[in-house]
Amino acid sequence: MSSNTPNKTNAPGQPPKPPNQAAGDEADSAQNQANMSGGLLPNPDVKQKVPPAKSKSPKKGRKGKKGKQQQNQQANEEAEKLAQAIENNLELPQITPSTTYPNPATTTTTSTTTTVESRTLMAEAEAMVYDHEAVNIAFQLVKRVLPQAVTVQDPPRIGPYPTLGVTDQGRKLAQKRLFPKLINLEYVEVMRLMERLWAEPERDYQYLVLDLLKHATVTILRSSGHKDLFNLIRGFITSKPMRDTVDELATKHLTTLAYLEPAETWPRMDVWVNDPMPWVQRAAILHQHGMGDFTDRVRLFRFCKQHLHNPPEVADILEDAIEEALGRFAITYHTFRVPCGIEYVVGFITTNLTSMSPGLKKRLLELKAKLEPMIPQRNAAAISEGATVESAEGVGEP
Repeated sequence: MSSNTPNKTNAPGQPPKPPNQAAGDEADSAQNQANMSGGLLPNPDVKQKVPPAKSKSPKKGRKGKKGKQQQNQQANEEAEKLAQAIENNLELPQITPSTTYPNPATTTTTSTTTTVESRTLMAEAEAMVYDHEAVNIAFQLVKRVLPQAVTVQDPPRIGPYPTLGVTDQGRKLAQKRLFPKLINLEYVEVMRLMERLWAEPERDYQYLVLDLLKHATVTILRSSGHKDLFNLIRGFITSKPMRDTVDELATKHLTTLAYLEPAETWPRMDVWVNDPMPWVQRAAILHQHGMGDFTDRVRLFRFCKQHLHNPPEVADILEDAIEEALGRFAITYHTFRVPCGIEYVVGFITTNLTSMSPGLKKRLLELKAKLEPMIPQRNAAAISEGATVESAEGVGEP
């Protein structure tokens, strides 16, 4: 039986190959295909050796990639749900600026019985005209949005104050959506809003106020609101004093004011350091925290010297503040000068050691023991940088 189908192994115009040669060509082409595919074709006559499969046991103490991916995915989903929940609550009307504001720098009041310096913040607030409705809208907006960021169930109490259970991440998400809504408020309205939020019992609102104050400080200063800002911060310290909020108000907000407006800040700190409330004294001692070479060394040492011997009931509030202020000053002041800040602090401790209370003496002697070995290294580094050696006269004296 003949077929018209041409032989695939023959080239056109050539005679057909012998059967043995055609079979060999087919075997070669199969071998080439196997080599191109990355391995040899298995020979059915030869028993293949299969290597044993290696079992990958997870390392103890570590989570695999899948576990980490699942955790990251779960965290992202929770963050998206939280952001969506916050976004769904932003249905309040846009806050618009008021058109009835007088300029606080030029406003005159009709009060003749008291002076501007002696009035309280609330009396000044009543003398100023601001949009009560805008403040109420902003307050209700915060009251609706911030509780939606709660992610901690059964949150612990912080001292005598309860908490909502809002984490730092949740508060940042809430701020991201809240602060653009508050951008049209005047500085007087922002201050009234911060006062109302600070009066809330939960600590989460106070932390939100501290973040809002960071954004509002420069605006208030530009509006000539120095006195209002100092009164506001002092009201926060005296109304709900706790170590974390007082220290943040002192080391961040008062430090910013001392750096930007030293002529306005330092005379007030001279009054605060003699305030009957120890938390206000603590804020005055810490207000130059981290200012480095801009620190008023004489004022810092004078503040510390006034509180070297404290009554037992306020010793815990003031002694660690003195230690923190001196330690921070020692590391950041005159970093590349001789004498360095460490020498000033060591000299101050040595000079006033006999007039300290026992608890403060123990703290400052430990600080001195840590700082003294650093003096030669710091001076050697300063001299190698080409620093001029200043006179060491008066080191340790306020």
